[in-house]
Amino acid sequence: MSEPRTLSALVVDYGGVLTTSLGASFAMFSEAEDLDRGHVQQVVLSAYDDGRPSPLHLIETGSVTLDEFEAELAARLRTRSGGTVEAQGLVSRMFAGARPDRRMLDAVRRARESGLRTALLSNSWGNREQYGFAHFDALFDAVVISGEVGLRKPDHGIYELMCRELGAEPQECVFVDDIVANIRAAAEVGMCGVHHTDTDTTLAELEALLGLPFTQPYGS
Repeated sequence: MSEPRTLSALVVDYGGVLTTSLGASFAMFSEAEDLDRGHVQQVVLSAYDDGRPSPLHLIETGSVTLDEFEAELAARLRTRSGGTVEAQGLVSRMFAGARPDRRMLDAVRRARESGLRTALLSNSWGNREQYGFAHFDALFDAVVISGEVGLRKPDHGIYELMCRELGAEPQECVFVDDIVANIRAAAEVGMCGVHHTDTDTTLAELEALLGLPFTQPYGS
């Protein structure tokens, strides 16, 4: 019988985990700009016709600039009436509806104050300034952002790099992400994955795994 794992590190995604739903933000963006939401999703995730990686892959690995990504994305988008979309500031507009999830942020603070190592592992759309908050040092012992390291989730290499930066073995880490493929890849390298669908469920799961009172108000 294998020995139970000792979990001593909490690793979290940013968009959709430390923020409110990105899907809801994209829906607000689509409505504001007269876009079909399904069309937006298809454009963001579609591959180039000549077989190159998708625009999403390129921006997340830092292979193109934010301006280049926005120009490519805008060129592919059409409003319901067939009009064009302004490229400048496109990414900011897409994420404008997302807000910090204070309870999830407080959970990271509580984990770190309790002696757990904490890390941010995020696929980026642009540089660090796109994240809209300046709490990296206060919240995390390590920060790995895809565009800065040339790797992206769900590539195994980015999880392994994160563990090295954090000074933790994969088996010691709980990883929270809102995308199933990213959780599956984390589990393949040995991490304990938590699929984030809503804050209440995630906090209850973390409480059970890590033995900290995440479901109670922070500071209580």
